[in-house]
Amino acid sequence: MTFTTKIASYANHFEIDQGLIGLLQKRMTDPDKVVMAPKDYFTVTQLVNPAQTFWDRTTGGVQKSPELRRKLAKGNRLQDVASIWFQKLPDFLVEGSKLDGALVGLRGVRGELDYKIGESIIELKTKDKLPLTTEEILMDFPHDLEQLLIYSALDPLNPDINYLVFMTNKMPYKFATFKVIIKDLNQIKNMIQERIKILKLAIEEKNPHLLGRCRYFGQTCQYEKETCTCNQMSPLDTSMFSKAIELKFDKEFNEKLEAAKAKSNQKEIDWFSKWEVLNPRLHYMDRILGETLEYDAPDYDKDAYAACLWSAIKKLNMDLNLIERKQIYTEKKEHRIKVGFHWLKVPHSGKNEYQTLPFIYKVSSASTISFANSPNDYHLAQLGVMCAAYGVSRGLIIAVHPKLNKLVRVFQVDYKNLKEMQKLIGGRLDGCEQAEKVQIPLQLDSCPEFINKNKNCPMTRTCHSEKGKGCIQGLYYPPKSIS
Repeated sequence: MTFTTKIASYANHFEIDQGLIGLLQKRMTDPDKVVMAPKDYFTVTQLVNPAQTFWDRTTGGVQKSPELRRKLAKGNRLQDVASIWFQKLPDFLVEGSKLDGALVGLRGVRGELDYKIGESIIELKTKDKLPLTTEEILMDFPHDLEQLLIYSALDPLNPDINYLVFMTNKMPYKFATFKVIIKDLNQIKNMIQERIKILKLAIEEKNPHLLGRCRYFGQTCQYEKETCTCNQMSPLDTSMFSKAIELKFDKEFNEKLEAAKAKSNQKEIDWFSKWEVLNPRLHYMDRILGETLEYDAPDYDKDAYAACLWSAIKKLNMDLNLIERKQIYTEKKEHRIKVGFHWLKVPHSGKNEYQTLPFIYKVSSASTISFANSPNDYHLAQLGVMCAAYGVSRGLIIAVHPKLNKLVRVFQVDYKNLKEMQKLIGGRLDGCEQAEKVQIPLQLDSCPEFINKNKNCPMTRTCHSEKGKGCIQGLYYPPKSIS
């Protein structure tokens, strides 16, 4: 029995929640209205650096240097660390929510939010050195500011006060926080639409000269020594900033953030996602090697379905209030597990007026109705990890099925022997930390074969250097002999 099936086996009862299904179906935008081919949309990070996106699309991309991969991986880890301190601030949420511009009249761009304080978006950036003035941001980090502005336009709430937070990438992790006040959202929307237009035109005509200089030119751009022509181009125009926003250092917010960090009794830890708990070699690959696995795209637009499902969930208006959220944060049992704050306050006719339940939301690849009528082991295990982390015995799996005429399913799942499951997961994380400390990945369970069906995982050769230790049955790479 694999670790995943062990955790899934703790689910001792589930039932389909037809009431929530009906509410979601009424509120869900038809995914067909936002479905797009990958070449027809850009992510927010692609849109703020169009020159690099051009070269990625027209050349097929070049591999990032090991130094850059490690730097990016470290930045992701530091964002996890910072979340511990942000959670101490009033009205803080960690959501990890998908945003699709097609849902707000900005078709062609997608992104994902990590942090929000109330309705305000927080964009965190780690740097070698903090910018101390607005002029430094406009000169050195305009793409970071643009990223925040695009998120504010993609968020259906269109928050007009947001925060750009810079953090040093070395201890003691100092902050510089800037408040960004949106004065003219239409100018930001116009910038987004124009950026999409010229980027598509440049790719179609294979002409990068409309796009301006790469924002990493002279720094970490992997194309600079290869094919790019950025030395012939001027920086992108940033005059829109002076008209559309007000940018200023926020001393009060910065002091609150520094105080939250100082008062936190939480030691610096390395977090694991639900997926990494089940597949720990993926965590090793990210943290130790600075590598990530690129998954093969399904034959449907998964991001469009995820964005529509998330939007429908938010329209239920079943969010928790500030006091309830703080209580849940306080009672978390396993702090090494990172999960987005996905909870619903579901009306209930039983002894209590509401059930406060964690949930996961999924885009399922099931193609037959029999597989859609019960949750699969991976979904049960992921929800089980989340329930164990918070010490609750019931949760929700919310899924949409693109191959079954956009069928929506909601399962209420009950778990048994919660303490036993917590002990099992805690031991798993201890083993992961030990394997990473001694840098022996084969001490960790292999991933399931479907994750690496095309053998494109960066750890394929390492994982199959001993027979029976890899994810693909029968595959073996004998160690290279030393002559």
